[in-house]
Amino acid sequence: MHPAAPSTQYSGGGAAVSMMAPGAAPPDCDHDEREPGDGQGRRAHAEAWLVARGWTVRARRFRSGHRDLDLVVERGDTIAFVEVKARHGSRFGHPVEAVDWRKQRELIRSAQVWADRYGRTGQAFRFDVIGVLIEGHRTRIRHVENAFALAVRP
Repeated sequence: MHPAAPSTQYSGGGAAVSMMAPGAAPPDCDHDEREPGDGQGRRAHAEAWLVARGWTVRARRFRSGHRDLDLVVERGDTIAFVEVKARHGSRFGHPVEAVDWRKQRELIRSAQVWADRYGRTGQAFRFDVIGVLIEGHRTRIRHVENAFALAVRP
């Protein structure tokens, strides 16, 4: 286990945020991926955040054609399909804002494939987005639960 512990945590409005020491690997992370712009590094931060909150990782980078789901996690009877976005600084907005309708459509398609292959009767499915924001010497995690819904056609 890495010695880095979040210095500040709060939640509200459907989002939770944590700040970590600069360059520190997230707690309970097996590897030393510290660069948030790197896909594995940002996913490692997000995965550690989720595991610390009782989620179990079912899949990492589940691929469906040219699309993928960054993380598929489970807690109780709930499966969350998690998209992880990272940015250095907020000059271009928060990373969670990068999940537009096109990306949502791709995530939904991949999630449907995963659910058809591995889902069980009685499970609830949702889409979460985790933003990893690097500002100077701080890494902030923002977890938006139920970030968007699956559109149901009549």
